[in-house]
Amino acid sequence: MPLILFLTLLGAIAIFPRDASAELCEDAQFCARMTLEHDSGAGVFDPIGFDTGFVPGGSPFQIRAALNLGAASSVSLDGTLYAYSPQAVELGIVAPPHGGLLEMDFGFEMSLQARIDALGIKETFRIPIPYLPSDLRFSAEQAFTPYLLGSESSPVSVTDNIDRFDLVTVNIVDYVAPVVGLLIEGNIKVAASGQLSTHYRSVKLRVKDVGDFEADGQLLRLLAEPDIGYGPGRDLHVQLFGNMTYQGRLLLFPAIEMKVLGAGVFEEDLLEIPIDLVNAGGEVVFPEQTFRLGFPDIALAPLAVDFGEIRPGAVSTRYVRIENRGEEELTWTFEESGGAFAPFRPAGKLPANTASTLTLTYMGSGLGPEADLLTLHTNDPDTPIVQIAVFGSSLPPLGEGPDDGEEEDEEEAEEDEATDEDTDAGVPDPDAGDEEERVAYGGCSCDAGSLSALPLVELLLVALGFGVYRRRRFAHRSQWRQARP
Repeated sequence: MPLILFLTLLGAIAIFPRDASAELCEDAQFCARMTLEHDSGAGVFDPIGFDTGFVPGGSPFQIRAALNLGAASSVSLDGTLYAYSPQAVELGIVAPPHGGLLEMDFGFEMSLQARIDALGIKETFRIPIPYLPSDLRFSAEQAFTPYLLGSESSPVSVTDNIDRFDLVTVNIVDYVAPVVGLLIEGNIKVAASGQLSTHYRSVKLRVKDVGDFEADGQLLRLLAEPDIGYGPGRDLHVQLFGNMTYQGRLLLFPAIEMKVLGAGVFEEDLLEIPIDLVNAGGEVVFPEQTFRLGFPDIALAPLAVDFGEIRPGAVSTRYVRIENRGEEELTWTFEESGGAFAPFRPAGKLPANTASTLTLTYMGSGLGPEADLLTLHTNDPDTPIVQIAVFGSSLPPLGEGPDDGEEEDEEEAEEDEATDEDTDAGVPDPDAGDEEERVAYGGCSCDAGSLSALPLVELLLVALGFGVYRRRRFAHRSQWRQARP
């Protein structure tokens, strides 16, 4: 079963071969296609033709003579010119298997006619011309794969043959013995056959101011302009150069023929005489084609974005203007950063000569100042990579920092220790080892100058002082009453 699947897959690959254009654009950030169409016609020699018409005019008996002789060929080629930019813009050509057509046409026609218009007779008839064929024609065509460039590439050929025909027949017996000629024919005749071939080969495909395609699979690099780079677009002028040759030959066969009572007895060629009709050729220059190759052209501003200071967990938004000044659609994709800064949309497209905005976000992490680079990949051959510097800060309010909890725990621990020390004062230690230590933990544990430490004598002195104050006040009031009238 696996063998059958493998053979089926192999057959599918053979039937549906991989498109060469797919290989050119497989890893390309930018890819454009331009259709090539080349047509050229050329004459093997200058055509010859004349026609007298029926002359003399108005006469009851008129004669017309005509001769046409010409040979021409034409070649047409179709293909595709690709421009793509893996890193720089390169040009390549891809041709369909039968995108070329070579045609050949050779014709010879000679006629002599007569016309009678008298005594009620109106007739037109052909007058045979001895020793010459009245009509001779070569015609053929051949499809081929175009753009097989290079001096060693095989030319495509088209050939047509004219089967052997009798050109001239003379019965010599009639001249020697007319009576015998009624029974026996002894002919000397000349037979002829012909062949005409046309060969074509593409030599080079020239892209003006860029270079020449001169071999199969060759690539041309399209350089950027010193000041503007590739810019929004570029004009390409393409011209094909080829070579075409013609070979024509007529073969004459003098022969002797014997017939008895109209039946052929024997026929023998005496010799073969080749006659070259044409053996020429030269360069074929096809008309120039002009293509407009458009590019995407990105403009981005600003390239540095400050999100300011925000609280942890909050989100800040900023906008960047993106513009496509080119003549082709711009595609862009952000490289995943995985940080606090991120684009709202990771990828997008922008038509030619339009503008939009990119939304950037920053989520505060509470880690203080942060900075990063957001990388944008585009299909602009001038600027395949754009980087946007982003920075911001995120700090919690005072007392709410990430270490405040630990500090609070430490402070609470210190307060607990202090409280424990105050609480333990005056409490005997059950683990004390001797009497002196137990005595030291007894007593008031108060300051010596505090009210709680006053002895009884001091209390009595205070009471005595208060009594003396009352007696003096009472004596003073008695004196005041006696002195009043």
